[in-house]
Amino acid sequence: MAAWLLHHSPWSLSRLRLRWDTFGWIARPATTLSSIDTKHYFSTPSGSEETPSMIAIRKQPYPHSGLNLSLFEDNLTEYGVSGVAYPEVAAARSPCHILAQLVREGNYHDAARVLADLVNIGVEIEPDFIYEEVARSALLTTDHRVDVTSEQRVEDFVRWYSLIPPACHPAAKVEHSFGNILHDVLSSSPVPDIRLAVQFALISAAKGYTEAVAMRTVAFIVRYAPPSVSLNFLKRLEEADVHYLKTNRVQESEGFGRRYGDTLLTAVRVHCMAGRLDAAMAVMEHAIASRVRIKHFTRMYLLKYLQLAKEEDMLSQAVGLIKVGKKTKQNINFMLWEDQDAPELPEAPPEGAPLPVLLRYFKYSFAKGESVPTALLAKFLDSYRDTGRIRGLVALRNRAYRSSKRTQGIAQWALAEMLYHAARGNKREVLLAFAFHFHAVGIPIRATRFLIQLFKRPHIVAQGREDWATMEEIVGARYPVREAVWSSSHHTAIIWRIVVQDLVSVGEVDELYKELLAQIQIARNPDGVTKNGQRLENPIVAAHDLNTLSEDTGRQLAYTQPVPAPNQFDSAHFNVFLESYVSRKLVDRVTAVFEDMFRLGIPPSTETFTRVATGFARAGDVGKVDRLLTEMEASTETKIMSKVSAQKPQFIRPVPETYSSVIRGLMHREMYDDATMIARRLYEKGGYVSGTNSAVDSVLEDLLAHLEPMEPS
Repeated sequence: MAAWLLHHSPWSLSRLRLRWDTFGWIARPATTLSSIDTKHYFSTPSGSEETPSMIAIRKQPYPHSGLNLSLFEDNLTEYGVSGVAYPEVAAARSPCHILAQLVREGNYHDAARVLADLVNIGVEIEPDFIYEEVARSALLTTDHRVDVTSEQRVEDFVRWYSLIPPACHPAAKVEHSFGNILHDVLSSSPVPDIRLAVQFALISAAKGYTEAVAMRTVAFIVRYAPPSVSLNFLKRLEEADVHYLKTNRVQESEGFGRRYGDTLLTAVRVHCMAGRLDAAMAVMEHAIASRVRIKHFTRMYLLKYLQLAKEEDMLSQAVGLIKVGKKTKQNINFMLWEDQDAPELPEAPPEGAPLPVLLRYFKYSFAKGESVPTALLAKFLDSYRDTGRIRGLVALRNRAYRSSKRTQGIAQWALAEMLYHAARGNKREVLLAFAFHFHAVGIPIRATRFLIQLFKRPHIVAQGREDWATMEEIVGARYPVREAVWSSSHHTAIIWRIVVQDLVSVGEVDELYKELLAQIQIARNPDGVTKNGQRLENPIVAAHDLNTLSEDTGRQLAYTQPVPAPNQFDSAHFNVFLESYVSRKLVDRVTAVFEDMFRLGIPPSTETFTRVATGFARAGDVGKVDRLLTEMEASTETKIMSKVSAQKPQFIRPVPETYSSVIRGLMHREMYDDATMIARRLYEKGGYVSGTNSAVDSVLEDLLAHLEPMEPS
């Protein structure tokens, strides 16, 4: 104690700490605590500044009951202070005043302590929108919160967000915007936080803000959550909305039925886009049971997807459901989606077109919300970047992000940017482009870990580290994307490709291929249980740091993890592994991957058949090459549209690149006679005409150059 006194002299004014009740002798009425005084009193001193007395006082619990005022004289009016004469004094007397003052000053750490104390002694917190800022700060990952668990993060958010006033409160008379907090909830983590979005939507609905937040949160939850979780959420959302209307005696008008009906129909369409047609049917059944009016657009939307998927049983079931839910006795004309050509788009300029012509074409297409060829856009980015100019690209990107079909424009630009970086071998930039546009769902776990670390410490990208490439490669480091959009199979396939290309050993490729199959399994069985009762583990759990997971295993299993959509995986993902195994001349693995595609019902593409045939050629198995080409040449299809099966495999007619790739594989093994037979087959069975494909002509010229020295002079 003596040593402490020598280092902390009592006459040092900087160490002065006085209780505010010391000034109770002042005759005039007390005024509202100034921000400086409040900060001085409530700022938490460091460990070296705390005296033993301060430590003892801090550990002393608050009293849980008020003073017994009966011991004193009567409460006369002259002893009180009029709230009309001194409104600031009346406000300062509220127990919530200090809490609100700390929040306004941004002192959230001390505000959390005061809130906990007020809750412990049973003080009712006055609702205020200022607590929304504290709730948003709970979602931010700062240096002292990098290891906070997902559960704690949600609990901190709920604790503060539940303090905002309900829609019927006087403080809510001014229209409040939920745009910022919606962005934070839906995009505050690279891995979608399902529980956070559910809690946010339910609290908002319970306070009367369903219409302000429901549509975006419903689309988010239905897209990433297991169907059983999302359907249960939709029912709880209705209950919360109804409870608010009844509790606050708000008349249940037609607006409620329309609002809730719109959320259900949105869920139906999102399930269709994700490829979960059985889940879409379940929501449709719930909507009809809830007497929701099924709009024509949603009805045709569901029927179109069922017909394209050739789900005849579900199609007839959907027609029956819609007839039951139709509130008319007239005959209904269920005109199903007819197979027809896609609407004609403006003809794209050729690749060699001048840059101004291409720039005008892309600007016009984005402005009209039309689809653009992303491969051509990627080549345009490359050519335009080589000129050293950037202004045109900035304007084009802004046009894409503000397209009339905004989601489509962002997705197309992101895909072109990823292709641009992949062509240049800039794998880090590919990951960064993906990270700034999409959520980390449907990609390899090691890539997900990369994006999680990038989110926690984004400043390391700008520190010039050699293992981190800069983002400023095309149009600058800042992406004006307020909210992540949904990635397609094209985007995720590129991520799988760059990860596979970094693998060295065959064992690493095998392990990553097993992960791909596991992700496809969980996408097709999103509730974690197969049809035969086998339980599945969501692979994305392995992406999280062990320090951020709950120590209670039971609670961690209950914490919903996002699941990829079934249509996020297609032949392009398998082609990545076919290419890797073909380069290593592993014919048995090439065959296994090819068989897995038929077993899983994933239609192979022309590239798939080409890579398989090339794998057989590089292994020198001419018999398998011949049998595969024979099956392909017998087919009349140029694309497999329906599901495939191992019992009835389907084939596609070979293209000139298929033959040339086989020829190149046979030449690699110096099997020139067999390569010559394939070249004849290219002309006879493939109908090739010389001069129509420069890449194929180049292969044929190489073959001819090897054959000429072999001919006798």
